[in-house]
Amino acid sequence: MTPVRERVAAIRDAGGEIRYTECPELGHDTFDQVYGTPEVPRWLLSHALGR
Repeated sequence: MTPVRERVAAIRDAGGEIRYTECPELGHDTFDQVYGTPEVPRWLLSHALGR
């Protein structure tokens, strides 16, 4: 298991909500492709403190 997958599993085991998607076809620089989708900012904002 990779270190990232271990952290994802630990968060889930602790009851945390995490969405993890691997996109090997995008390579290392995935920021623009992933954060350019409408669902990522929506998901992030739904987890703001005090909500």
